[in-house]
Amino acid sequence: MIGIRGRFWRSVTLSFAIGPLAVLTACTDSSVAVRAPSPAASATVLPHSDQLQAAVDAVNDVAAAKGYALHSLTVAEVLEWFDDAKNFELLRSERGPAESQLRQGLLPQAGGAGQLAVPAASSPASASPTAGAEGQPVIIGSGSYGFELIGPQDSASGSAEIVITPFNLPIVDDDGYVRYERYLKSLLTPDLDLGREAFRGTPAPATDATLDPAVRVRVTPTVLKGKAKAEPAQRAALKVEIRLTADTLDGAARYFGTGFGAQAMRTRLAERLGGSGEAWVNLAEVLPNWVGDRVNTFPSGADTDVCYGAAREFYAPQQDERHNASTEASSLLLGGHYCLLGNDVAPTFGDYLSVPNQHAGRYVLRDPASGRDVSFSVQSGGNAPYRFAWLDEDFSASPFAGEPDPTVLTTRVDVWRRCR
Repeated sequence: MIGIRGRFWRSVTLSFAIGPLAVLTACTDSSVAVRAPSPAASATVLPHSDQLQAAVDAVNDVAAAKGYALHSLTVAEVLEWFDDAKNFELLRSERGPAESQLRQGLLPQAGGAGQLAVPAASSPASASPTAGAEGQPVIIGSGSYGFELIGPQDSASGSAEIVITPFNLPIVDDDGYVRYERYLKSLLTPDLDLGREAFRGTPAPATDATLDPAVRVRVTPTVLKGKAKAEPAQRAALKVEIRLTADTLDGAARYFGTGFGAQAMRTRLAERLGGSGEAWVNLAEVLPNWVGDRVNTFPSGADTDVCYGAAREFYAPQQDERHNASTEASSLLLGGHYCLLGNDVAPTFGDYLSVPNQHAGRYVLRDPASGRDVSFSVQSGGNAPYRFAWLDEDFSASPFAGEPDPTVLTTRVDVWRRCR
């Protein structure tokens, strides 16, 4: 895909500290496999309270013994890296336990706090220029977390690096400590400013900004026609309509104008209302960009048909086929301009919805009749449309099963709001 250089995003099922990651949905790209850590042949068991420091010390010692001119990693940098990366790399349920263990000086692992197994050949006492085969783990926790020293001949860049597992992302390279943001930027072609968006208006604070209840809403399940890129096509979608009157124009414009400009949206809504006292308007007809044109249709040609690209370009006038569909660009956008909301804040139109490494989309509205939320997204694979869909199905572990998961917004989906 154009727009990416360096190591391509990994989308695989990983086993984390607090259990296996759910099987990835159709939205993820699995074109590149992840290098699997190799188990240590023998190990020296260290007290669990020394796990994190011992891991850092050991990988630094072996790097020095091998003559790699690498920055000396510190525990503070590991914790900083985790703080930067956790909301983009881990599911909501995984973050708390992993962070708690790390801050206790542990390496998070399955079954709670255990002990660190340091490969004997890589322990500080026995490190030597020949200790450990190139590309094999220098040190790895007995659970899931640790570090891996990669030699120049085993890395794509030809440089030595220390990789943090299970993420398989560099935390140290020849240029020094690799902040998570710098790693993301290194993968994106510099002339494509993928960390920004065409957002109009003042970013909303992290407070409730729900649709004026005077604006009536009608959500109707529909079966889409048209040709999908692949079969069997997923044709279930929702038609969303709003009832406009002279009294509700301002409320509707404030809500649906988020990111598009409230005044511009009011003008569009007023045109649809015309001289009549009231009118039911298809929401797709008032969205002023490619989303309004293409919602509830199937991607075709060079259309972005991966959820990350469609979610990131939600406010763009048109899709840009040069833009890649990786999660790195989305992470940069969220990290630079969005705030992660808590469960106490109701989502609003345009909020970015994310299940890390699995699915992404945008929030649309709550249907008062059913009490269910509506989202916009596309699932990759060529058989799914750009669509309005029930959020509790679209962002569930089984998006095409037709089985709602009413807990998704509090247990599974991260809601991000443009705040800067």
